[in-house]
Amino acid sequence: MSVKGMGVSLPPNDTMGNLDKLKGKLNKIQELGFEVVELSLHGMDVIRNGMIDYDRLEMYKYLLTSYSLCYTTHAPYSLNLFRKG
Repeated sequence: MSVKGMGVSLPPNDTMGNLDKLKGKLNKIQELGFEVVELSLHGMDVIRNGMIDYDRLEMYKYLLTSYSLCYTTHAPYSLNLFRKG
């Protein structure tokens, strides 16, 4: 089954911060025929103390590019327009 143009969103829980768990989720998402995944940047822990952790970012890049999925990101909640202030 292929769900053209459809995607899923992964929450910023322990799955996003754990590359093995993320790999399992991505396998299932691709297996189900989805094409797009929304990733929560604040769950990935690639920004620490205001600095980019390039080693960790490279691990995500390696994992994510091994799938034929497209990705979109969810900015930190503090930047969402639904917040009043």
